[in-house]
Amino acid sequence: MIPLAQAIVEFLKTQGVRYVFGKVGEGVLPILDSLASQSSIKFISVSREETAVLMADGYARTERQPGIALVSGGSGAAQTVSALGQAFHDGSPVILFSSESPAVQVAREGSKAIEQSLLFRNLTRYSCRVANPRSAVRDLEQIYRSAMSGRKGPAYCGIPTDFLAQETSERIRHHSKFMSLGLNPADPELIRQASELLIKSQRPVILLGGGTVWSEAATEAMDLAEFLFAPIAMSNGKSGIVPDDYPLSIGRLGSKANKIALETVAEADVVISFGCTFDHRTTLGPAEDLFSPDMKMIQVDIDPHQIGRFYPIEIGIVGDARWVLRGILARLREMGIEKWPSKVIQRMQMVWKRKEAWNNQWSRPARSADKPIHRLRLLKDLVDELGREGIIFGELEWKHCLNTSFFPLIESHDFPVSGAHLPFAMGAKLALPDRPVVAFLGDGQFMAVLNEITTAVEHHVPILTIVAHNGCYGRAKATQTQFHDGRYIGVDHKYPDLADVSLCLGAYAERVENPLDIRPAIRRALDCNRPAVVEVLINGSIGDLKPVFD
Repeated sequence: MIPLAQAIVEFLKTQGVRYVFGKVGEGVLPILDSLASQSSIKFISVSREETAVLMADGYARTERQPGIALVSGGSGAAQTVSALGQAFHDGSPVILFSSESPAVQVAREGSKAIEQSLLFRNLTRYSCRVANPRSAVRDLEQIYRSAMSGRKGPAYCGIPTDFLAQETSERIRHHSKFMSLGLNPADPELIRQASELLIKSQRPVILLGGGTVWSEAATEAMDLAEFLFAPIAMSNGKSGIVPDDYPLSIGRLGSKANKIALETVAEADVVISFGCTFDHRTTLGPAEDLFSPDMKMIQVDIDPHQIGRFYPIEIGIVGDARWVLRGILARLREMGIEKWPSKVIQRMQMVWKRKEAWNNQWSRPARSADKPIHRLRLLKDLVDELGREGIIFGELEWKHCLNTSFFPLIESHDFPVSGAHLPFAMGAKLALPDRPVVAFLGDGQFMAVLNEITTAVEHHVPILTIVAHNGCYGRAKATQTQFHDGRYIGVDHKYPDLADVSLCLGAYAERVENPLDIRPAIRRALDCNRPAVVEVLINGSIGDLKPVFD
C-alpha cells in the first residue's frame, strides 16, 4: 500500500517519463514531494501554467512519447485551456494532471467547486476525475491509452486533493502490459485497389500530413515517390517531413504563394494522402479549384472519422501511415514495372522547371543586403547556419518562399497560442539535447512569453530564440492593409531593445541590424551552450509583411 501521490509518480517512472513540466501550487504539493524523493524524473518549474502544457507538447512532438504537465486546480488549470486546445487540434499526446476540489467539498450541497474534467472534455481525447483512490491506477492506464492509441491527442486527469494521501494497493505496470503496441493491418483488398489505381495513374501526387510525422513514415513515403516517380506535397504547417531539396518534393500546400504545389496538385489524376486532415489552411478555404474535378482520392488515416470527411474519395484506408505505405510498396513491387511511362517522365521534368523558376524568383530577396533586413534573408541565413540537424519551431510567414528546409519546421496554425513556439522549443531541446533547436518568433509573440526565458536559464535549456523585430503584428497589419484600406489599429508597437531585456534575464543575447552579421551571431549563440536570443531588426514595410499574392 502506498499513497496515491506516490503511486502517480511510480506510474510515470514505470512508463519511462523523464520530465514533468509544471508550476508549484498548494494542490499538487504531495505529488511534488514524491517527485523530490526520487531522481529519475526531473521537475521543470515554469512561470505560467500554460507554459507547462506547451513545453510538454514540444517534448511530445519530438520524443514521440507523452509529455506530462502538472498544475494546481482552479485558476491554474483554467490557464492551460488554450495550450491544451492547441495540442488537441495538432494531435499531440500531452497528459495534464491537475488537483481538484476535495471529494467531500464537491458532494456538499451549495459548493462552488466545479468538476474540471467537464471543462476539458471537448479539448482532449479523454478527460476524467479520479473517483476512487483505490482504482486510480486504472484511470492512469486509460489516460495513457487514450493519449497514445490511434490518432494521438491530449488527455486530462483531475485528482481530488483529499485523495492524494490515501493509499492504493494497485499493481503498476509498464504500458506494454496494458495497451496494445501493435497496429491492425489495413484491409489487403483496399491495398490492392489503391496499388492498381496508382500504377495506372499518369499524374499521381503524394500528400503527407501530421499522421506521417507521428508514424515516422517519411522514408516509406519517399520510397513510394521514387517507385511512382511522383511528387510529394505536405499539408500546411508540416514542412520538412521530407527535405525541400529532395528532388520529388514540391513543398507544402496552404499558401497561394507556392505555385509549384498548387499547380502540380491541381493537375493530379490521383492524390494519395497519408494522415492529412485537410484543414482549411491546407485547402485554402477550401478552394474549389485545389483539385481537378476528375481527380481520384485515396485517403489513408488512422482515424476512421477523417476518411471522406471533406472530399469525396475513391478508396479510403483506415490504418497507420507507415504500415499502409509498406503494404502498398510491397504490392507494387509484386506487380512490377520496368520503367516509367514517358508521360510520367515529361510531367516530372515540367515540375522541376517550375521548381527551378521558383527558386530563381526568390533568390534575390534571400540574398538581399537591404537594411532593415529582409525577412527572407533572415530565414535563409538561419536555415543555412543550422544545417540538417536543426529543428525550428515558429510561424514563419515567408517559409513557403524558401524551399530549403532540410529538417522539421514545426508550426501550429489550427489553434495558435501567441508565443507558443518558445516553450515548444524548450520541451523539444530537453527531448533531443544533441540537436540545435530554434524558436522563431515575431517581437509581439516574444513579448507574450518573455518571462519564460528565465525558465530556460534556470533549468539550463540551451535553445536559440530568433526574434524578428519589426514593431508590429505583421499578419494582422497585412490583413488590415488588404481588407480594411490600411486603417491600422492595435498593430504598431514600440518594443524595447529585446536583446538587452534578455541579457537582464540571464540569457546570451545579441542585436543584429546588418544582414552580414546574421550568420556569425547565430553561430555564436549556438556555440555558447546557454539559452540565447538573437534579435534581428527586419523590414516592417507593408510589402515585406507577407508576399503580395499570398
